Amino acid sequence: MARSEYWHTKGKPEPNLNSDILDVRHDFAQKIGELSAHWNVLDLNTLSTFMILLAGEEELSFELYYDVLRGESRQRDKALQIAATTREAPEGVLDQIRAFFKAVDKVRKDRNDVVHASWASVEGSDSLFAAKDKTEWLRNSNAIIAWNLAIRRGDADGQIFTGLPIHHFWEYRLSDIQEIIDEIKALCDRLHRLQRKISILCFLRPVPPPWQRAESIVRRLRTASPSEKNEPEALPLDQPPD
Repeated sequence: MARSEYWHTKGKPEPNLNSDILDVRHDFAQKIGELSAHWNVLDLNTLSTFMILLAGEEELSFELYYDVLRGESRQRDKALQIAATTREAPEGVLDQIRAFFKAVDKVRKDRNDVVHASWASVEGSDSLFAAKDKTEWLRNSNAIIAWNLAIRRGDADGQIFTGLPIHHFWEYRLSDIQEIIDEIKALCDRLHRLQRKISILCFLRPVPPPWQRAESIVRRLRTASPSEKNEPEALPLDQPPD
């Protein structure tokens, strides 16, 4: 994305970190709101990919995506592999699904940097500035507290500090946020085309309901001879195997 880095050095305006900045920058507040709304649409549509692969198991796919897999690329790829194999999806389709999720991961990071930003303004600039490392502010605050306490206890000599500047920021223009919005919209369009392909390829062979599969397994076990079952005889729960 086109955002740029801003280093606060001596002689340059110091960014003013303030939670009220968006109250007076309605243009940025509107763009950030648009970004959040478009992301929510992409997030739900991405979840529906699991629903397709899991043959309509909405509750299971919802829990998988939101509670386990979102943002965990290794676990997600494994789950996609299992689901796609079960649905007999061609290998090329699985590769396209993986590539799509990687693209979503990248935009997710860009989105998170904006939505969870600690915003600052610089006098005379139309841009807004997001602290690149939020822990820098925490470190500075803790250092000030510890230093001032040491002076008051007589453990150190020096002056009382009221604040230390943060040096490293991302500079955002409105066009930078619009760029992320456009990427999200493009991913939504790409996902719709991919889901149509998945549906056509995967649902040529319907998946039987769980009770039909269970009935088939039970019927086969009842009619098979002991040698055909090829399974060890079940032991009582209190008897350990040899």
